[in-house]
Amino acid sequence: MRFSAVTILNCITVTGAASMMLVGAYNDKAYSLGSDGIDTMSTASVQAHATAQPKALADHFTVRNHADGRSCIVKLHRAEGYNVHRIEPSENCAAVTGMLASARAWRENNDGLVAITDRSGKSLMKLIPGDGLAWEVIEPRNIALSLEAF
Repeated sequence: MRFSAVTILNCITVTGAASMMLVGAYNDKAYSLGSDGIDTMSTASVQAHATAQPKALADHFTVRNHADGRSCIVKLHRAEGYNVHRIEPSENCAAVTGMLASARAWRENNDGLVAITDRSGKSLMKLIPGDGLAWEVIEPRNIALSLEAF
């Protein structure tokens, strides 16, 4: 069976047109993909996904007393699967605030608050998540302390 010149020309034309449509569709799709592979044309109103909060995994904090500028380091020994962890203030934390020197536990509540307690479980201070990697003391109200993860 022999094909006529017109039939061959029609096949080439149809193949060329199909190729141009595929290339055009690919270019449109590649153009609308962001650097993270998300189609920015159809998801322009969706905010980028939030990364995991690093402070949730932090194990060292700089404690700053904003009243006098003193600071110290607190180490947190996390126990996986528990909401209470051992806290270890450095020697100079007593100079930052006396109550911090007796801190022994970091208790994470279901509402997002953290309570720092002494050896007997008495609450010494309560913290709320701040900006970035920081925690801010909300109780007692008479001290201006913040903890910044590093």
